[in-house]
Amino acid sequence: MIQQNLIKLYEKSFSENWDLPALSDYNGISYTYGDVAAQIARMHLLFEGLGINKGDKIAVFGKNSSNWCISSMSILTYGAVVVPILADFKPKDAHTILNHSDSVMLLVDKQIMDTLSEAELTNISAILSVENFEILSAKPSAKFKASHGKLEKLFKEVAKKPEDSTIGQDYFPTTLSQNLTVADSKAYILRKTVENENKTEFTFAIKDNLTQNVAGIIILKDLDMTQQVGELAYAMDKNFEGKGWMTLAVKELSKYAFDEIGLKTIKIISHRTNLGSCKIAVKNGYVWQRILKNEHTPPNGSPLDMELYELNAGS
Repeated sequence: MIQQNLIKLYEKSFSENWDLPALSDYNGISYTYGDVAAQIARMHLLFEGLGINKGDKIAVFGKNSSNWCISSMSILTYGAVVVPILADFKPKDAHTILNHSDSVMLLVDKQIMDTLSEAELTNISAILSVENFEILSAKPSAKFKASHGKLEKLFKEVAKKPEDSTIGQDYFPTTLSQNLTVADSKAYILRKTVENENKTEFTFAIKDNLTQNVAGIIILKDLDMTQQVGELAYAMDKNFEGKGWMTLAVKELSKYAFDEIGLKTIKIISHRTNLGSCKIAVKNGYVWQRILKNEHTPPNGSPLDMELYELNAGS
């Protein structure tokens, strides 16, 4: 519960202060809240690529800095355990702490790393620089090098800027495949109309009032009226993002689901690096619950762990 409250606090801060300054070093690097969120997302991808699990220990050994904070926040929000080591600890003491803590990864100042013996770190499988998150391991494993080497490419694929977004293609492949022609779209609309009337699934288009062009789609699906639970899924055309329309749509459909359909709990499932989707959930009061392992497999992609958010009636 404490961890969930802390993560909720982080998410709320990121969402409400996205473009404001968050961290800075004296005469050095500065980060906005959005920058911090993006760097944390990168670190999560690296942890995931290395096979680090929830509850694993990751040590942070260095002087106070913005990147020290980001390192610790990345570990906490991933669900791992931070092992902080004071920068002025002697190498012998540091070796003892690292080995007895069962830490599997180390983020450390390069200057401090020069005083340590990597051969004596029996459990550490990956070492990164706190200053720039580059590899410091003398003999990094092939898995570590591969995960680190493709990090930026992977981050760009799963956390595209709004103008490059393909969220609809990644997360609504079935929907798109059913709307390749006008005839297909008419049949799709007819099916969705029947589903709406039968209250098995509710699909809504979001339109531009001026042009009547479809700007996005939002679906209330996987309805379990016995448990009074449902799930929201949504996607926005790249040309209409940033207007707040989806945030409003989620707010209104959530209210409709509670007041008119009688649901007690609504879920939103999103990838941690899909910052826009997570931000919409948090803005509407949805609370992060847990990580769903291998929950979603995008077209021609590998299974992805997803983040589960929930909103309860009356909250």
